[in-house]
Amino acid sequence: MGHHFGAPFHRDLQRRVVLAALGLLETSNEPGTILDLRIKWAEVRREAKTLTKQGRKLYRAYSIPA
Repeated sequence: MGHHFGAPFHRDLQRRVVLAALGLLETSNEPGTILDLRIKWAEVRREAKTLTKQGRKLYRAYSIPA
């Protein structure tokens, strides 16, 4: 299925995707409308690797032991 709203821990991208989707809900005149966000997914994947490593470190640092 993939990451529907962008890569994990990539808040700026996730926000952009969600806001674009909400904007399309407001402006679309017919079902099945597709919006091209012009995102370079290869760059996003490279950024995601770094963000995921950082996010996992933060998650481990602040998670409560079971």
